[in-house]
Amino acid sequence: MTDALIAEFLATFDDRRFPVEFLQKYELLECLSHNELGETFLIKDRNNEQHCVAKCYSDRSLLSRTTESELLKRLHHKGLPAYIAEYQNETMQCIVREYAPGVSLDQLAREKAFNRQQAVSIILQLSEILIYLHGQTPAIIHRDIKPQNIIIDEQGQITLIDFGISRNYNEGSQEDTVIFGTRHYSPPEQYGFSQTDCRSDIYSLGVLLGWLLTGNADVQQAVRMIPETWLARVVERCTAFAPKDRYKNAAQVRDALTGQRLRRWVLPFTLAAAIFLAALLAFPNFDFADLHRPAGVTFKEPLIEQAVRLALGKGTDAEISEQDLLAVTAIYVFGDKAAADEAAFKEYSNTFARNGSAFQRGSIASLEDLVKLKNLRRLSLCYQNITDLSPLASLNYLELIDLKHNPIEDVSPLAGLTSLSSLILFDTRVSDLTSLNGCLRLSLIDAGSTRIQSTAAFEGLNSLRTLVLRKAPLRSLDKIDTLPLLEELYLSETQLLDLTPLLGLTRLQVVEVDESMRSAVETIEDRSRFGIIYP
Repeated sequence: MTDALIAEFLATFDDRRFPVEFLQKYELLECLSHNELGETFLIKDRNNEQHCVAKCYSDRSLLSRTTESELLKRLHHKGLPAYIAEYQNETMQCIVREYAPGVSLDQLAREKAFNRQQAVSIILQLSEILIYLHGQTPAIIHRDIKPQNIIIDEQGQITLIDFGISRNYNEGSQEDTVIFGTRHYSPPEQYGFSQTDCRSDIYSLGVLLGWLLTGNADVQQAVRMIPETWLARVVERCTAFAPKDRYKNAAQVRDALTGQRLRRWVLPFTLAAAIFLAALLAFPNFDFADLHRPAGVTFKEPLIEQAVRLALGKGTDAEISEQDLLAVTAIYVFGDKAAADEAAFKEYSNTFARNGSAFQRGSIASLEDLVKLKNLRRLSLCYQNITDLSPLASLNYLELIDLKHNPIEDVSPLAGLTSLSSLILFDTRVSDLTSLNGCLRLSLIDAGSTRIQSTAAFEGLNSLRTLVLRKAPLRSLDKIDTLPLLEELYLSETQLLDLTPLLGLTRLQVVEVDESMRSAVETIEDRSRFGIIYP
């Protein structure tokens, strides 16, 4: 808020305006915004201390037109805030919704510019949200897509907020009855030229893409600044003046960005034959084997290619473009088998645990192919021949890495992965993980059956909550006190004889041991505040 708006807000603030039930239920914490439509507050539930957001409308002329609560009640999507409650008196309407943690895109842009991969990822997520909104009956048009209304969290997930000027599409209406919007982001029809429909949001989506890529919300200037011609064309088509010239829906925008557009044109057989014959006559040395060579991205590792094709739903002969790869967020391979999703991967993992001979060790030795998967979040490549993790250093969105049953010794290339929360290294050759002390979100590590002999190997990993060390040659709990947030610790089939260092961990809840450690357990069980379990 500007100083002038803050002064105006403070001068007129009077909590007596609010519905009594609203004030009884919630505590006002902060005014997030204040404009002609009303005020938006960060609030706290007095019963469970949950943070929420309240949109409060005080203009009588707006109360009858406000449909935000009606819309939110209908919506259930991870990219949209959930409706909680509504309160109203004679002068004010308060709509309470779920609080979306994170920062708005315009706030984030003040700190750093977005790269192409980040921009495309945001637009792809927003396209999925719009596909959902426009797919409602009747379709819901947001009408105010702009950086201020898009919240992005620490994991890069977005939430679209502020449905204050949204509306249901009415096929019988020729124009909108109320004109609202934001300069640059609102399409021409939103200013009274005609009724807004789904393509109005497509216009705003294109302006936003141009802004993410260049920092300029003037679409004509942004298009000239975008170095990639194909991206500039996407922006141009989204923002065509006439709605009929834009993409028809958000799915088409998504497909244009991922390269999955259906090619509906087919050359008639006779024309194709004529072109083929002309090529034969004009180029006698033409290598016709080129006709069968796949274009687009190529892979070094066949199993990684299989996993990518499964993730994209593409057959073995389908071309894969660089734009396709931006849509890949997870890949799964266990041994010589690629999996389409996490459920299939877990089934493979369980089968291997029951009968290891059911799988052959996979052929993956290089991770260079993964550098192309800029938006990868979950990576599971188990029972392979992987030793070098350096290609993973550039994959900043990785949240889970599962590399069990690989001959890995050095994990230092993962040190800069600030989004990493889970790391599974069971049955590897790792002996030290202190290089990962910069991974501030790393909360789970499975280092069972590794070469780790002391918990000093985890010194400085202050965010760890779950540590699995089953079957490791562990002899010492040295430096375990440097893991203050530790809640779960799994120590069965280790060589530990002394558990007393665990008594200093105030948050520890569960420790798994085995029968060989019963004497060590008896020494501490009267003083321990955590549960002790046996497998």
